Amino acid sequence: MTGLFSEHTLYKYLSRYGVPLIILVYYVTAAERFDYTPESTFTTLIEVKEGDAGSLWMVLLTLFDSFNLDVLLAAKTLSLLFCSGSLLFIFFVAHEVLRDHLSAFCVTLAVSMQAWFLQLGPSGSGVAFALLLSLAALFFMLRNDYLLATVFAGLGGIVSWQLAGLLFIILFDVSINSISKTRSAKVAASILMVFAGIVLPWVLYAAYKGLFLIPNEIGVSDVPGISPQLSFMAVMLVGLMFVGIVLLATRDREVLRSHSAIVLWTVTVPFLHTIMLALALPLILIFAFLALRLIVGMTGFPRAGDAVVVLLAAALLAYSQFVSRPPVYDLMERSISTTAEMKSAGLWLKTHMNDDQTVSVPASYGGAVRFYSERMIGVSETDFVLSDQNELPGFGIVFDPASNEPDLHVVGQRYRIWRRL
Repeated sequence: MTGLFSEHTLYKYLSRYGVPLIILVYYVTAAERFDYTPESTFTTLIEVKEGDAGSLWMVLLTLFDSFNLDVLLAAKTLSLLFCSGSLLFIFFVAHEVLRDHLSAFCVTLAVSMQAWFLQLGPSGSGVAFALLLSLAALFFMLRNDYLLATVFAGLGGIVSWQLAGLLFIILFDVSINSISKTRSAKVAASILMVFAGIVLPWVLYAAYKGLFLIPNEIGVSDVPGISPQLSFMAVMLVGLMFVGIVLLATRDREVLRSHSAIVLWTVTVPFLHTIMLALALPLILIFAFLALRLIVGMTGFPRAGDAVVVLLAAALLAYSQFVSRPPVYDLMERSISTTAEMKSAGLWLKTHMNDDQTVSVPASYGGAVRFYSERMIGVSETDFVLSDQNELPGFGIVFDPASNEPDLHVVGQRYRIWRRL
């Protein structure tokens, strides 16, 4: 790929000062909707408060809870910080693959303003932690720092079992990039021992606490949502990525061989869980930029690649701004409004319900109400009902969040608390 990439001094300065600026802009933009909290986050926080820390992410939140700190605030702040850190590692991984500061900068910029990434930041989801650990593992693998890569892979596997697959990716990279088979075997043995050293304490802890041994933070999350707009963009980028792989296979097999491990991870990880697409999208984008560079290089005007990658980044930003972001932001605003209702209702129930009483709530908001009310959720023959119905035979309205809190902006359905007559 010699001659395809430009390392102009200006681009190095752009990366040095531009990437921190991207991270700052992302943090401020994502924090504008800090009140956004999906139901899966409340479900996780309830388990944390009940002592069922089933993953490294939940153990981390338990530490905050043990000091009587606001665990919801901690989760949302950490997810924002982990997303910000992920942007830094996206740049590092992109530069390792592309060997080009401008392209790596454009990849980082494009990811930072994607609707799904802006949604993930303030959500309080453990997916942000998983994304950061997976990118760190891949970066150090690309730098041939296999032991440090294994540490991050092991930590990722304790967040969610799907990330344990990084162990096999690292071992595969060792096997294909080692000249000496003897050295490859020794490095592989070291990797296995380090991974076992990371995972074993979790196994002992989970066994002692009576927890499920297999962490599954990814499986319980519903963020980011895989929308039709996101799926369309992903399909287009995957198509471009595979064009790049084919071109490498025909023009520069040595480069393809050196990156085959990360390519294997990129194409297989989305099949482990739909949410895992979020972990693969930055990598898909990196290889899509690589494909563009290769295509432009075939035209005989390799320097035009700078303009092409800037245009691709601009197109992705425009697509996010005008196509992907409106429905995602609308979903977030409706969620913020409904969560405010659930919080108001939950706090009322906390002070007006006895410990032996139960409340029935819509299934999609059970976590939020239980988190704020600290009361049991019932299914049938309950004393209270949270409903958006206009009439409920045998019950009378005792609390209306919208009426009692004038500042509460209700979007869509209006929920009220009913008590058995």
